[in-house]
Amino acid sequence: MKLNFHDELPSFYLSLTDSEITNRYGKQAIKEINAIRQYLNNKGNHTQIKSSHEAAKLIRHFCAFSSVENFCVVYLNNANKVIQAEIASTGTQTACLVSIPMICKTALLLNARSIIVGHNHPSGNTKPSEADITIVKKLSAALSTLELTLLDSVIVTPEDCLSFADEGLI
Repeated sequence: MKLNFHDELPSFYLSLTDSEITNRYGKQAIKEINAIRQYLNNKGNHTQIKSSHEAAKLIRHFCAFSSVENFCVVYLNNANKVIQAEIASTGTQTACLVSIPMICKTALLLNARSIIVGHNHPSGNTKPSEADITIVKKLSAALSTLELTLLDSVIVTPEDCLSFADEGLI
């Protein structure tokens, strides 16, 4: 799913009833889906990301309730306002392939100055794997050569999150 802040609202989020949300995602998801609706309805107000908590909240909107891993990318301008947010890749229950060249290309095409990435762990465990740490280091290095900054990488679950920046991993 790609949320470009100049596009129409994705009808999927606006059309779910509370009972459909409960059936698909469980009762706890109603609050999150309603937060997505509110977020999407405010799409004209480019959200400024000021903290890892706000970054995690945005990433959670895209993938926390998925049963497979999703890798999300948030492209930001020089004021850390969201230009575009998208699910860049969908994987399996335990892994997700990430295309560093495509992320860099999109960042350049959008005139982004920095990005935040994140993904979900369907297991509910926010501890980063060695593969998670490796891809974040590679992405950060690639962006750096383009004079772009990786501000954070977050791992989300419906109940918890981990920020690489807060943990000193970036």
